[in-house]
Amino acid sequence: MNDNDTIAIIKLRPHHLLCLQGFSGKGYSTKFIENMAFIKQALSEQEAMIDLKFSSDDICAKCPHLISKDLCQIADTVKTKDNKVIKYFDLTQKLYNFNDLITQIKQKITPSILADICSDCAWYDNSHCRKNILGKVSNQDTREIIFKLVFERIVNGEDNNDTFFNLTEVLDETNLARAKLIYEETSLNKKGKFINSLIENYANEFKVERIYKIDLAIMFVAIYEILFDELSHKIAANEAVVLSKKYSTEKSSKYINGILSSIIKDKEKIINECKNT
Repeated sequence: MNDNDTIAIIKLRPHHLLCLQGFSGKGYSTKFIENMAFIKQALSEQEAMIDLKFSSDDICAKCPHLISKDLCQIADTVKTKDNKVIKYFDLTQKLYNFNDLITQIKQKITPSILADICSDCAWYDNSHCRKNILGKVSNQDTREIIFKLVFERIVNGEDNNDTFFNLTEVLDETNLARAKLIYEETSLNKKGKFINSLIENYANEFKVERIYKIDLAIMFVAIYEILFDELSHKIAANEAVVLSKKYSTEKSSKYINGILSSIIKDKEKIINECKNT
């Protein structure tokens, strides 16, 4: 590609679809940065087209890791990222309208998917990069972040400020405040102790110690939302089942749904008990 050419169709490999969204003027070299900026500007046109290739592309052309055509110093890492992008977003080698494709990707991508693809990237820790790719994080994604924070606390027995910062820095002000509130309120020093005893009471023959820690974390978040949040208890229960199907087992999702349904039924009585403790 010649820098002076007017680009009609740009060749892109899968993971560079994300790189272009996260790009904020940093890169491997001056030539790489200039080329990246040039391509990003060219693709800002509404009708910009790309030729998706599962090999080196127009961004690779100025990368210092490229030894020769389709021969890269970090080929294994690059191919792993490409394959994950292909799988998550169901891509094939063909022509795409760039902006339409990015819209489709933004509708599917979550913080977890981004971390799986990009966590070993040199620029992944740049919060601007992640925010640019993810856009506005949904309430559902925020809940998933809270669940992960609570799960880590259950496993390690303590809060981790570094983990909290790393997971929540992609959130906007409203969702960050919500995450902080629920994370703090579900600690054993606050409402966590009451929630813990509640789970044990409704778990029938199971002691809390016997419940999968993943399931426990999911229920901690859901029970807080059901009892102490303005969110609809139906939404809280449904989202808990969604999380359990994603991170636990089908059996667990039914078990969690049963416990939450019983708590919803007794909600008023439980809230009164909590006020008196």
